[in-house]
Amino acid sequence: MSELWSGESKNLTALATGGKLISAKYRVTSEYVYLDSGIVSSKGEQIPMWAIRDCDLNASILQKARGVANLRLICEHNDFTGKREVVLQDIEGAKELRDLVNKHSKEARIAHEVQQKTQTVNYTGGSPIVAPAPTAASPVEDPLEKLEKLGNLLAKGLLTQEEFNAQKAKLLGL
Repeated sequence: MSELWSGESKNLTALATGGKLISAKYRVTSEYVYLDSGIVSSKGEQIPMWAIRDCDLNASILQKARGVANLRLICEHNDFTGKREVVLQDIEGAKELRDLVNKHSKEARIAHEVQQKTQTVNYTGGSPIVAPAPTAASPVEDPLEKLEKLGNLLAKGLLTQEEFNAQKAKLLGL
């Protein structure tokens, strides 16, 4: 995980104190955006790059005069991040950072989607299991018999616990 950018909020407090009081520090890596904020208390957050869907810039006239802007990161997977958006406030080089985050979040999103679509197979050796060809009039198998067979495959190490749980839930209609 390589660091791509780091910076801090250049708000009026930082300006007035000559940079001695920093209300927020930000760090962007190839996998996460880290936000650490607070003067009296502290709060740390991290947003995975794959969850970022868009970046928006905005700057007030005061911010423009100081050469800073706010960068709003919009997260599609707010169930994971807990937020729909996060804002990096009063940062220098916001346009360049926006382009950097857009590029890396797109790459991370594609990699994440490929990973989600790829099924992992746990192979421990022995003969591969070949499913019989479906017949036109195959009888309906009892779900408990199927569950017992799945349990045997789990005991032999041919299924992972996660695969067994998924099939069990499917059979029981959970």
